[in-house]
Amino acid sequence: MKIPTILVPHESVFIDEERYYVARSGANMPATDHVLAWGQMQRRIFLERGYRPDRLLVTGSPKFDIFHRYQPTLDRDAYASIFALDPSLPIVLFAGQPLDSQVDSQDYALDRQSQAIEDLLDVARELGVQVIIRQPPAKRTIIDQKTRLKIETSVDFAIDGPVKFLVSPEEALYHAAAVLSVNSTMLFEAVLMGRPSISMPYFKFEQIWQKLDIARAPDKDTLLRLLAEALAKGKPMVSEQGMGWARRELAAGAFDGAAAARVCAEMTRIAALPRREAMRPGIPEELVEGHTSGAIALLSNDALPARWAAPLRRLFGVKALALPKEMRKAAGADYGMRIDQRFQTVDPYYQSVRRLLGRPELFVDHGFVASGTPKAVASLIYDDRASYYDATRESRLVARLNGEMTLDPAERDRVAALLPRLSVGPAPLRTSARRILVVDQAQNDRAVALGGASVDSFATMLKVALEADPSAEIGVMAPAAIGSLPPAPILTPERIAEIAGARKVTMLAAPERSGLPAGWDVVHVVSADVGLIAALGGAEVVCHGTPFYAGWGFTTDRRAVPFRRRARTAEEVFHVAWIVSSRYFDPRTGEPCALETLLPPAEAGSSAPAAAAARTAVP
Repeated sequence: MKIPTILVPHESVFIDEERYYVARSGANMPATDHVLAWGQMQRRIFLERGYRPDRLLVTGSPKFDIFHRYQPTLDRDAYASIFALDPSLPIVLFAGQPLDSQVDSQDYALDRQSQAIEDLLDVARELGVQVIIRQPPAKRTIIDQKTRLKIETSVDFAIDGPVKFLVSPEEALYHAAAVLSVNSTMLFEAVLMGRPSISMPYFKFEQIWQKLDIARAPDKDTLLRLLAEALAKGKPMVSEQGMGWARRELAAGAFDGAAAARVCAEMTRIAALPRREAMRPGIPEELVEGHTSGAIALLSNDALPARWAAPLRRLFGVKALALPKEMRKAAGADYGMRIDQRFQTVDPYYQSVRRLLGRPELFVDHGFVASGTPKAVASLIYDDRASYYDATRESRLVARLNGEMTLDPAERDRVAALLPRLSVGPAPLRTSARRILVVDQAQNDRAVALGGASVDSFATMLKVALEADPSAEIGVMAPAAIGSLPPAPILTPERIAEIAGARKVTMLAAPERSGLPAGWDVVHVVSADVGLIAALGGAEVVCHGTPFYAGWGFTTDRRAVPFRRRARTAEEVFHVAWIVSSRYFDPRTGEPCALETLLPPAEAGSSAPAAAAARTAVP
């Protein structure tokens, strides 16, 4: 519908923060454009899960407004008459619960709640008070036959619910001399209405009300003492420290009855915003802006290698991974994630499912730093518009370079400090001849076609290099493996011999992860990534295709380069590609890290890569 969406939570955390607003699919972060949280507890939970702080506001809970200066609809006599009770005697309220989330065994929890009710009825008789058991709004009854018989045969006890209730919960709280429950929210609501409340934790579970210092009666003897005290005091038995916690964690600083007004005011403000400001961008766009998603990703690969799972979860905050063939899970996905498609064909079924669901897409590829083992992924480069090597569209990477970005002094210093650490080794002893390197690529590398070239471009590139300087030393560097894929070269030894004839050509094995040996004066590429670092090292770089670093003014481009609208330095392109558009993962610790963590230290006396590595391995 393309209208702003706002989450106003109905409930807060009353048991376990980890289980709050978590779907079976694994998603645990709101997909809405804005969240109007109760208090700091909800705010903290959603921020820790990756929700954007600029779209999360604490307003308090409208649910609690009614308890501020509540005005009853029934007088004491009318209320008591509904339950056939004596209006002159105290009436205490027990708020029953289904107890389907406190412990693993609901039957066990219900048995313990039944014992709590039995003890309450005995204590009530001893103290001379009446009891209303308010059942939860669920079809399953919480009162066993024995207890029901005791209640129905007594003039001092009554039952309300479970499906149809005789009075509202607010009315029940107002007329109660005390409120008891295992863990119901009504314990806190009674406090807000000025009534004493007592928790009856007859089994062990995590209880939020301990932080509020609500009185706790885990057994019959304690219940007798605390209920007598509550009836004598006639007011909440909580500490000021506990109420301070509640005002901070469950409200906007006070339970003042104005939360709904604040929510309405914020909704009015959001509705008046331009649509671009009112609505969150898609998750892929948020990710490229540096946020984490906390969402479900629809994977393009049915058989995603295990090495990808941890980096995706830790670097992007992915909570669950869905496959296109699992339609029920796929329907819950927030966005598509096209992973590692450079060397394989895009699954058309994935594309059809993603388009059917109308989900945006994130393009994720192996980054510029290798893990040193095919069993791990150390770096990822990602984009919400196109893969970084796709020259047929303007990627986010290219759009940033076309924009107004500049490097501030700290960013320039960081780039300068990184460059010496990219070298793969010392340069060989120089001869008088110029040294020209031709960089091959794998036959199944989609960056060739998406870079505006073809297999024939490699033969042309080698011929140009050979003809450029008859006396030059010529080398051809084989393509490096990416992941566990063995590369099949385009320029095979037979093809090189056919093109070079009697001319000597040195065959070079690729350093780890498409690295580039030092000491070459000219480097010819089609769309291999290594050309950027070669340019940073001072080599002349000749592009026969359209890699992401072509067309900015520091390469010699033998074909027209689309989508480049301004001049950039190699350092600026490096910053955008290696730092802004990439994320890094240390396979040794299993944690996200900075690029610097993965690079070896600079060699003494080095200041820049001498046509060094564009893909370097974790030491």
